[in-house]
Amino acid sequence: MWSCRVHPTRNWRPETAVLTWTVLAALPFDLACGSATCKLTQRMNHEAVIESGTARLRMGVEAPRAAGNEMPWIKPVRCSVDVELALDSTFNLFANLVERWWPREYTWSQGVLQHIIIEPRAGGACYELGPGGFRSDWGRVLTWHPPHRLKLAWHISPRREPQPDPARASTVDITFLDNGQPRRTQVRLLHSDFERHGEGASEYRDAMAAPRGWPWILERFALTACPPDRRSGAHPTLHAGSSR
Repeated sequence: MWSCRVHPTRNWRPETAVLTWTVLAALPFDLACGSATCKLTQRMNHEAVIESGTARLRMGVEAPRAAGNEMPWIKPVRCSVDVELALDSTFNLFANLVERWWPREYTWSQGVLQHIIIEPRAGGACYELGPGGFRSDWGRVLTWHPPHRLKLAWHISPRREPQPDPARASTVDITFLDNGQPRRTQVRLLHSDFERHGEGASEYRDAMAAPRGWPWILERFALTACPPDRRSGAHPTLHAGSSR
């Protein structure tokens, strides 16, 4: 529910009105802006849009969900792996050399994959590149804090298709911890907010928690970080399936 107050400024015209939003009245509705009428509509991506003459103002506000339409909360997927690699090198391999370890089976390009890019900044894109200029976006960088944390908005839908709407993206949060041993780092992954994906979200979560989901992906990372011929100890220690 929304209301709008118009605050006139010098040389005020309806199409240049300064608007303040409060939660009061139902949408959609018409409101009087001087001699003109502005139309307020609610969009699927939770933006409020004001239209008056040639003006079109977008307000980045979170629209309330209608009662009974909220998706139930879905438990996140948690897993971690210990790798025999220094902290800085672990982050660099994970975030900057993704195509070296990410399973090609889990890309659109598969055998012709060229690169997987994570742009090193908050707001940067995460995407894969294939031949002939092919590009498919995977998500956006929410936090870039080397060598300790990488957080992504995950824009791959339950149907394994790119989903451009930020409101329908889940979150993948990766932390890198120095456990006090030389050349030893723990990588912890938390995949949450599955309910934002909508239909098929529960099945999607179960697939990513299954042995061939994030646990297998992290294991591939650990094996790339320290191949068997360079490994001093046992098989990489993988902790998977926790959803607390």
